[in-house]
Amino acid sequence: MSRTFDATRLANIIIADECDWNWDCCFVDINQLEVRPLASVIEPYLPLPDRAVLGAWHQAVYAAHAAKTDRLCTGNATSYCVAVFRNNLKNCLCKRAD
Repeated sequence: MSRTFDATRLANIIIADECDWNWDCCFVDINQLEVRPLASVIEPYLPLPDRAVLGAWHQAVYAAHAAKTDRLCTGNATSYCVAVFRNNLKNCLCKRAD
């Protein structure tokens, strides 16, 4: 399978909430996520296994929700979540290289 296909598949899993990350009062709005932009964030980090990518997403959601709750994030929590997600993927890849 191609990296683009795998990135799109993982983005669809996240957006469809198949990995159970969204809850009722979550500040990260599932309706603001789109497959292609999210897949473009995932694709460069695809040497990582699915479990690591989805784990990085979960951590990003918790961090974004907490930042919005604590008023550390004054903007869009969903955009903040995607930025944290990218950083988490980068950190996972660096740890894997060590």
